[in-house]
Amino acid sequence: MRLFQNTQLLSAGVFAERLPLKRCLFVGGFTLLMGLRALNGFAAEQKENGIADQSPFFASSIAVEPGGNLMLHPKLPYIEGLPDEEYNLVLNFPAALSPSRLQVMATDQNGRIDAVSETLKDLVVDGRKRVELSYKPDLALAMDGMELYLVHINKAGSAYVPIIKFAGTFDWKTFRKEVQVSDDNVAVIPILLKWATNPTQTGTLSCRGLQISEADGGKVIFNFRPKEPVVMKLGKGQSGRWLSEDPAKIYGDKVKLIPGKKYIVECQAKGEEIGGPGVSSKDALTKKVAYTRTLVFDIAQKISLPDKLIWRIEGKAGKVYAKGDLALVAAKKRITPKVIDASSWLCETSLHSESLPVQKLYVGKLHAWGLNTIEPQMPVPAYDAPLTEESLSIPVAQEAKRLRMRVRTYMHFLYDNKNSESYLKANPQFAAIGPMGKRTSNYPFICPTHYLENGNPWLKYYLDAIRKSVEINDSDGVFYDFEINAAPYIKSLPNKDGSRRWGGCCICERCRKAFQASIGLDHVPSVEECCEDALYEKWTDFRCRQNVELWRLTSQAAKAGNPRATFAIYSGGPGDYSRQAYGVDWIMAVPYLDFAMQRYFSPIPVQAADGFSAALAKGMPEKQAPPRMLFQLNVFPYSDQWMYGCDANRTYAELLNIKNDIVRTVAVCRSFGWSFTGIWGLDDQLTLPIKEANALLARYENYFVNGAKVANLVKVEKGDVEIATWRKGKRLVTFVFNRKAQPQDVVLKMEGVPQPIEAKYKVEAHDCHVNEWPGAESFWHRIFSWWK
Repeated sequence: MRLFQNTQLLSAGVFAERLPLKRCLFVGGFTLLMGLRALNGFAAEQKENGIADQSPFFASSIAVEPGGNLMLHPKLPYIEGLPDEEYNLVLNFPAALSPSRLQVMATDQNGRIDAVSETLKDLVVDGRKRVELSYKPDLALAMDGMELYLVHINKAGSAYVPIIKFAGTFDWKTFRKEVQVSDDNVAVIPILLKWATNPTQTGTLSCRGLQISEADGGKVIFNFRPKEPVVMKLGKGQSGRWLSEDPAKIYGDKVKLIPGKKYIVECQAKGEEIGGPGVSSKDALTKKVAYTRTLVFDIAQKISLPDKLIWRIEGKAGKVYAKGDLALVAAKKRITPKVIDASSWLCETSLHSESLPVQKLYVGKLHAWGLNTIEPQMPVPAYDAPLTEESLSIPVAQEAKRLRMRVRTYMHFLYDNKNSESYLKANPQFAAIGPMGKRTSNYPFICPTHYLENGNPWLKYYLDAIRKSVEINDSDGVFYDFEINAAPYIKSLPNKDGSRRWGGCCICERCRKAFQASIGLDHVPSVEECCEDALYEKWTDFRCRQNVELWRLTSQAAKAGNPRATFAIYSGGPGDYSRQAYGVDWIMAVPYLDFAMQRYFSPIPVQAADGFSAALAKGMPEKQAPPRMLFQLNVFPYSDQWMYGCDANRTYAELLNIKNDIVRTVAVCRSFGWSFTGIWGLDDQLTLPIKEANALLARYENYFVNGAKVANLVKVEKGDVEIATWRKGKRLVTFVFNRKAQPQDVVLKMEGVPQPIEAKYKVEAHDCHVNEWPGAESFWHRIFSWWK
């Protein structure tokens, strides 16, 4: 499935006077689940809804790298009896940690709740200097309703920043919020917005004024006073409204603000039955995961470890409602696999809109975790624009290469109509025409039969862009996120009433003539004929073959930029739906792929991995190595998680098993490594398990690269665990996965051999253990000779 991430949502933090500018930060990211008791740094117990207790953290131990950065994303749990306006999260940490100036404005996502105020004060405890950060969240931002955003613009791009939330029924009222813009701010644009695709929102909001003024002097910077109130009806079909003195301007008026300065935003609004499922903070905080901004700290080169980060949630007059602490421990050595993948998607996020130091922060953090590859997005030049090093350079790729990481770039140009506009303006006859006889409103925008014609200038331009991008960025590979309709309607997924679900497939006369020639028809079939059973599958095959040709050309272009570059496709699983809706027939694609990529929520079903492997095997030519399967772990939910039936609480609960899930992806599902699907959850609470997982994969990498998975040789005699056994030469190892919240005593037995062998040990909660069986050559020679 395609998950759109073109626009990220953030909130703007507000800082009280005690927090000087040099110590403040707005940082994005995506915080995670919390927990109580930890084994290997993870909490072991959860409540039924997947959110544990009242702790803002899911780890009990956090690794600290002297001289580096610490990124934390505390959760905001619901506290019974604590009034929203009194809610205060307090973090007490050693003075060797100091809030960073780095400001992440575009990568934060889904559930971030900014502060009404933040304060920072210095303390002396037991003769040691410490620092205390108080974070008073604006819990109204957690509730469902209409939002006023400021679109924060910097030199790299833009980010949507929610400022005020409107909910319920109220008469004309003035809402007031203090904000502080980031150090790299260029301008903001105000907009009323609620995503059109979210069907849970209801009600009507009216706005008759918006003013932005300087907090210190009162000078009015922006004053929107329409003749008639702006009215927004919430629900599907309603998206947003720019608040501008000149509504004809497509992006409204850009409001110039001074970087780092505080401003007052005042809005006059009236609401009628505005709401949704989360109409109170209790509903919001117990049904979904809400977080502070990501807290980024600079770590002094000299820091005494171990130490503690102490937290409490308090109300009025310092009344403590919940408290606890986390151990700060020295980071373990970075160990990473050399060949198999340990990667993270930077594509489909807004990291490219961040300042360069923030982009480098993310890459450096992934590197420190033991990842060896990043997957950023390839810049998409508009057709016929000069292909220069400046326009094609990917800053995070350069940083990754400096750190000796690999780079596999994500290609997106077929999805972007802006990059075909200039071509179609001069050549409107080549626009893609859908089954209803109109130009396609979604990709593809140019007729595929046309752009695949020999020497087509549009495709040649983009193949040149791919080749030059690979060369300039020293890319190790490229991949398509390919989901373009092949069938005129999606037969495998009809509308609820049984009618046809029309697709965006180009089925113009040019395509139908090419189809006629490809199957030897005696006439050019009509659109309806192509939709009927006699030709439907043949048409789908035809379009899938065209896509394979595009991939072949793309692979050639990438390898022209770097002969060692790999080519991959990421799409849905094998079957009718992927063929019809995504134009991907994996069996056809196999001869042209180095990697075949799939995404799953963790943990990956073994049946799905086996089915994918079987489909790829069907298309393998003789004497050709199969493409490497690479599974992405959808660990952190997308902002549109509701669209895909993703339970955020369940997803975050699965973080307790992140070490298991990483190793299991390789050892059980036979993926050639693993990948995060995004960076919204970047949090150093994950450092320990991810480093341990990558170290395990590195230690046994030779088994995965040059060995083979062995079935039915080793069985579990005791313990509720999953196992996977691998063999390389005469050596055998068994991976044991305990997904339970308690340690387990495990007994393994190797059966069917002359002398059965047992292995006994304890596997800790949410942990993976590897059993290395005895390796005496003569003994194993007898076993494997017998086994064969």
